[in-house]
Amino acid sequence: MESTSFPAVRLAPDQVRYRVSCLFELAASLHLLCRTPAAQPADEWMGHMQSVLSQLSLMPEFCYFAPAFSQNIPWIFHPNHTVGITGPEEMFTYITNLSVRRFREAFSLALRGKQLAQVHLPSALEVDLQRDAEFVKGRFSLFLSAYWESAFAAAWQEVAPALEKEGLRIEEARMAPEKMLSFLRAIPLPLGEGSPIGSDSHADSSPASVDMRLLVLYPSWFYPDDAAWHIQDGVGHLLYRIPQKHDKRPHPGSGCCPDG
Repeated sequence: MESTSFPAVRLAPDQVRYRVSCLFELAASLHLLCRTPAAQPADEWMGHMQSVLSQLSLMPEFCYFAPAFSQNIPWIFHPNHTVGITGPEEMFTYITNLSVRRFREAFSLALRGKQLAQVHLPSALEVDLQRDAEFVKGRFSLFLSAYWESAFAAAWQEVAPALEKEGLRIEEARMAPEKMLSFLRAIPLPLGEGSPIGSDSHADSSPASVDMRLLVLYPSWFYPDDAAWHIQDGVGHLLYRIPQKHDKRPHPGSGCCPDG
């Protein structure tokens, strides 16, 4: 894919921040699972995760919610909205306190991304969101709890140190504008591609289109897509996957659940 890099912007230390969210990492892992064929897992952990879902009879629930994660990650999970969530209690409190309207809007927007990708019959999730979004929200909360307990909690313990290390890299780089620019230019930005994070606001997609008064970085371990970038009200938001050795990203549109 054709890519570009950041322009020669100079950012003071207090103009650069970063945020990490446990809930976003969980949602990104679901997105990654949806894009990984069962017979060809992206790595051993993904193969183990699929096995756990099957053994604990969670695969039907995973496949029920998969249409909302196969092409997108609903915007309510973006680390800008879920910053500070570091464990199950905060996670479930956040989901519980979400209004049914916001939950329905976020999942419906993610589902529309799937509809643009291919013609298909409405999924059970799409139908249920229209009929009883509160029921779907409660069902997702139960699935979230089971998924956390059965598989993701252990994974989070493993990847959290890597995210902390990336945070230290950002802290070091932002102390000098030249180092920060080199850091940013090492992250390729795709040209002509929309963000796979459904957005609830209008945003500019060009780093050079407006002056930035603040840049917020969102490093992620499980996020499998190209970097997602937008500017809103002078604040730049950059979501990217931290570098990993032997990176084997799955190809889009090859999920482990049947369509429909």
